Amino acid sequence: MEITEFCWELVSNIYVVFRDGVIPGCFLWRFAGPFVKREQAAKWTGVVYAAVMLFLYYQPVNISSFLAHAAGAAVAFAAMGVMDYRNLEQKLVLSVIFFLVDRAAVGVSVFIANFFVDFLIYFPPIAEADIVWQFVVYILTTLLRLGSDTVFLWIAFSLVLKEYGDKEENLEKKELLLLFIPFLPVIAGYYGISLLTEVYEADTGNAVWYEYGVYNWLRAGYDIVSFGAVFVMVLVYQSIKKGQAEKRQTEFLHGQVESMECHIREVERLYGSIRSLKHDMGNHIMTLERLYAEREYKEAGEYAVKLQKEFQQADWEVKSGNPVTDVVLSEKKREAEEKGIAFISDFHFPEGTDINAFDMSVILNNAVTNAIEAAQQAKLPYIHLASGRRKNAYMIEIKNSFCGSLPKRMENGLFYTTKEDKQMHGFGLANIQKIAQKYLGEIDIRQEDGFFVLNIMLLLHISDQKKAVL
Repeated sequence: MEITEFCWELVSNIYVVFRDGVIPGCFLWRFAGPFVKREQAAKWTGVVYAAVMLFLYYQPVNISSFLAHAAGAAVAFAAMGVMDYRNLEQKLVLSVIFFLVDRAAVGVSVFIANFFVDFLIYFPPIAEADIVWQFVVYILTTLLRLGSDTVFLWIAFSLVLKEYGDKEENLEKKELLLLFIPFLPVIAGYYGISLLTEVYEADTGNAVWYEYGVYNWLRAGYDIVSFGAVFVMVLVYQSIKKGQAEKRQTEFLHGQVESMECHIREVERLYGSIRSLKHDMGNHIMTLERLYAEREYKEAGEYAVKLQKEFQQADWEVKSGNPVTDVVLSEKKREAEEKGIAFISDFHFPEGTDINAFDMSVILNNAVTNAIEAAQQAKLPYIHLASGRRKNAYMIEIKNSFCGSLPKRMENGLFYTTKEDKQMHGFGLANIQKIAQKYLGEIDIRQEDGFFVLNIMLLLHISDQKKAVL
């Protein structure tokens, strides 16, 4: 083999290794990463895909480019499924999206490179140059194809990852069908293009793009339109999912509103009991005095015990400075202690501020409920609730014992739920964050020394009533 032929063959093989193996394998690693539980699963999916594509290219049996890349996508799906068997329907859609985006990238990069080559062919200094300069042009063209291909893949996958929000939620069968119906014509189009070019080359011995320059324009146009169709379907799907999530969150919040209404009714009952005891206090004292005067000590003791029980029923275990949050925390304290969880509350409601009791009760109800669920799995179950104020910043800290590791974070900083029933779960922290942001605050979540810590910051404004007093 002559040195010239060897150099051309070397560059061609380097291009194949990068274009069919390294570049798409790296992008598949990046693309699959947010959808799998472990980073290693995404990494090995990319490695397996690259290895399979290079094997199919260099194996002796001739196989079309369409079938080779379809087989690579199928292997990628199998690899993701083996290393992370959750959400298989979603992984199937990811594999199809990767296949279509990769096909579109090939067409666009080839169009750009061929446009560059066509320009140089008619440029006299290059057209009349020796073999060395032509080889240099070939290298530049190869680099241009790899570069444009990389840029297209980076833009395309960045857009899809940005808009595809439900990365841990599986697809239902009707959702899978909704996505696949528009994908099928695009796949059929790519298969038709592949078949057309192969038949033409087999009949004429020439590539169709050498004979018909308009083919490159049509192919690039089809690639851009096909990616647009894929991206629009992702947008439509995410819009539907967002609407469903908002509906479920509204239902979830409505349930919490009903729960708060029950708490408020309980507070009203408490105040009614207190008013009743206050009204009858004189009669109770007179009754006890008469019993002791007549030396009816046993009856007096029984009467005092009964009166004490009534006082206990008209009071709450947790004193927070607000009757609504008293009810919430007292109920959560009883719930925690029934499950063997130590519960300590140093929470104090910020009186004289613009924070209303309903918003605070939603924060406490969600936060302590999550803390109870996490703490009961620990060896030494424990929950500590505290609050503090510094100038106009009000901080709440809920700290509970916790065993295990935190799940992956979503784009908004919260965590994917690990509960089996995801229809109405995962909204607790979202509701807390929503209320915190209402008061221009934020939440922070961390794990330290076997504890899960949730910090909530709210910015306070002194209420008009407080200002009048000041």
